[in-house]
Amino acid sequence: MTQAIRRTLLSFAVMAGACSGDPESSGARTGQTGGGVSGSDIVAGSDGASVVAGADSSNGGVGAVTSAGTDGMVAAAATTGQTARLDLNFDNPTGSTADPNAAPNPMGDVDYSYIWVANSTQGTVSKIDTRTLTELGRYQTSPNAQGRPSRTSVADDGNVAVANRGLTTDGGPGEGGGVMKIYANMDDCVDANGNGVIDTSTGATDIKAWGQDECVAWYQVIPEASNRPVAWAPPPAQDATAKLWTAGTNSCTSTNCSITVYRLNGDTGVIEDTIPISLPVGPDFISGTTFGGDFIIGNYGPYGAASDGGGNVWLFNANTTHLIRVDAVTLDVLMWPVPAANGYGITIDSTGRVFLCGAQGVTRFDPQSGTFDSSNPIPLGYNGCMTDGAGTLWVAGGSDAGTPGLHAFSTDTLSHTDTFTVGNIKGVSIDIDGFVWGVGSTGMSGLEDWGRFAYKVDPITRDVFTFEGLNGAYSYSDMTGFGLKQAGFLPPKLE
Repeated sequence: MTQAIRRTLLSFAVMAGACSGDPESSGARTGQTGGGVSGSDIVAGSDGASVVAGADSSNGGVGAVTSAGTDGMVAAAATTGQTARLDLNFDNPTGSTADPNAAPNPMGDVDYSYIWVANSTQGTVSKIDTRTLTELGRYQTSPNAQGRPSRTSVADDGNVAVANRGLTTDGGPGEGGGVMKIYANMDDCVDANGNGVIDTSTGATDIKAWGQDECVAWYQVIPEASNRPVAWAPPPAQDATAKLWTAGTNSCTSTNCSITVYRLNGDTGVIEDTIPISLPVGPDFISGTTFGGDFIIGNYGPYGAASDGGGNVWLFNANTTHLIRVDAVTLDVLMWPVPAANGYGITIDSTGRVFLCGAQGVTRFDPQSGTFDSSNPIPLGYNGCMTDGAGTLWVAGGSDAGTPGLHAFSTDTLSHTDTFTVGNIKGVSIDIDGFVWGVGSTGMSGLEDWGRFAYKVDPITRDVFTFEGLNGAYSYSDMTGFGLKQAGFLPPKLE
């Protein structure tokens, strides 16, 4: 991959918004002004990844910082910088100058891009346009509004699935677990009451009563107390029905942990496959202990999930520190004990390697060789991560005594290459224009409540754009669909 592509895609993870360009754009990225460094200041790092020189250290290592108000609208000052990426040709994601070596943008040639952020405390999910930083809708995620959603996953067609943890307000197991699907495109929504219009949310203050929003496609109850991971699989063929993976658990004891993986029909939400898995309890088993001073780990099982390019699902089981793979064709289960306690977030890069992130660093698993490698220890907290398809892994930091901000790692060397100190971040995603998004986390252990914010970061200019108006955000996984679009596939090594 050329250095030019690295400069443009430089690794981020999100859920992008609508494709409305700004007529007052300041022009190409390299001519941008606004407090960040210019494109000409990019230099090559020792590991081959692009890094940025000349950041203003007085501003925490970031460039211009602009904000959106509580209604999600971007302040006028935010125009400079943010719109510099809007001139991208989707078939040439290297800026304003054509590059014959450029690969197609993995998000494809689409006319909208959203990031879907779970408002866990409120029991809702927000649909945010990544280009205008406008919230276009907010949706209740479970019948009793007590679902405590935390994971969102975007399908190839742009529609989103949201999983509900089913927690009570004090963080213990409760009711409300289940998965819902929301249509991203108004044209797909159904006029169920026959009034000639689509009745759906139009913003943060317009949350429809349960069963009244006509852009909610379906809701499927998951019979476990804990339902966290959710991941769309790529459809097996054009126009084929996409499948959705999720999982839950009711029983993790000191000797055994039983979880159930489900595969749902993406069109109807019907559970088509049920895969029970029994895991031996490892040395890092956690039961009945305080986790981050906020909630109790005991029966929560799989914490994250990601599908590879072959449609297989990979999960990290928090109680037993196992990496699990379920085959999309045979439903056979493989599992590996993770040697380093770095699991929490999970993502798959364009070559098919699996990354586990959180706690004290990053761990990478190569399915072909069956080997694990880990970064040097760095306190990140328990958070999400995503690769950018161009050699960088972005990891959220800040909760549970982690170092706040967005952290960049080389996917090849696992070296820590950069930090953007933008707050206490729970989840990371990358949008269609290559910007890195970090979603704040509801305060834990007395930390400030960053759960009102999401940050859009330009890793080249170091400009930061802030969205404010979330309600108890606690969101990570593939919030924009970028992870699924760029995930590769490696067949696992079989002993």
